Amino acid sequence: MNDVAKVGLVKFDFLGLKTLTVIQTAVALADADRKARGEAPLDMAAIPLDDVEVYKMISAADVTGVFQLESSGFRDLLKKLKPDCFEDIVAAGALYRPGPIEGGMVDDFVERKHGRKKVEYPHPVLEPILKDTYGVIVYQEQVMQISSTMAGYSLGQADCSVAPWARRRPRHGWGKGLLPGGRRGQDHRCQDRRGRVRPDGEVCGLRLQPQPLGGVRLLTYQTAYLKYHYPVEFFAGLLTCGKDKTDEVVKFIAEARAQGISVLRPDVNESGADFTVVPRKKPSKRRPSRARRRPPSQEEGRAEE
Repeated sequence: MNDVAKVGLVKFDFLGLKTLTVIQTAVALADADRKARGEAPLDMAAIPLDDVEVYKMISAADVTGVFQLESSGFRDLLKKLKPDCFEDIVAAGALYRPGPIEGGMVDDFVERKHGRKKVEYPHPVLEPILKDTYGVIVYQEQVMQISSTMAGYSLGQADCSVAPWARRRPRHGWGKGLLPGGRRGQDHRCQDRRGRVRPDGEVCGLRLQPQPLGGVRLLTYQTAYLKYHYPVEFFAGLLTCGKDKTDEVVKFIAEARAQGISVLRPDVNESGADFTVVPRKKPSKRRPSRARRRPPSQEEGRAEE
């Protein structure tokens, strides 16, 4: 895999995400209902990123089906962090890694965000770089900016300096002081959390994530938005995409019922090839007021109550 980069070529990683199909399916179901009510189609690119209720749901760790937030460890982090903006979700995704967790960065970030711990910077010149993350180094891009600011690296050299953090090779490129071309006159030194002075360039073996992964976190927010505002369509999308996996079907049906959503047995007169949304005959006061119709399947028909 690394041979391509060694010969100077650009390497691209392409990911196929089922979540994109879940979102597409849920939006199509929502659009069908919106069209019947004379409303415009749902534009996921235009949804607000500051929806308070969505962040309350995430902070309560009510994230079953939400992209990459379902693990028990991530739920614990969400309860402690209590995200209230999109940047917090991006940071949470970058911090939920073995290196930052073992290095105490998660606790530092949470305590500083909620004002229980003073925000401190390893060096005054780093405040503009680390201000948004409360003085905690979270992203690879921050390492590049620090390298440029404190050691005088060019952007190209700073990019090379990220390799130890990205690949978890602590001394790759850092063991002999500045890379060629760095301004050695900038003899900045930083204090670690124990108060000892150490030269810049010492890497703690942490594996940081690139900040552009915020694009991935947008999928996280979009699935959370759909779960809160269009729960019936969202669970229909989850069940449609996971209908070949019994464990996922069981999990999502249980979660849907816990949310007050009825899962109806297959009906030859109404069911489609996939899970669909049908109005309730007697709307409940509890949100939502619709149910999902299961697709006709002998196995699911027998399993239905």
